[in-house]
Amino acid sequence: MLPKFIKYYSLQAKNDLKWERNEEIPIPNELGKEFQFHSVFVCPVTKEVTTPENPPMMLKCGHVISEQSLKKLKTSHRARFKCPYCPVEQS
Repeated sequence: MLPKFIKYYSLQAKNDLKWERNEEIPIPNELGKEFQFHSVFVCPVTKEVTTPENPPMMLKCGHVISEQSLKKLKTSHRARFKCPYCPVEQS
């Protein structure tokens, strides 16, 4: 990794480019198995793992629940409902 970074840094210096302007450095970085994780989201309302058929949905307040839970909240409270975890009203 370090030789690639040194080469990139020298190319930037030659071309008068500022790497601080970039959001990421275009150098691939291979991670070892110990740094690779499979993320799983469990809906805090239904306590079920979300799936592609029932994906996680973010509410206006930033809390996340499953799409199934969101649909249940919408049907039981009509157009407006409150987040199950805070008083922010959703529409």
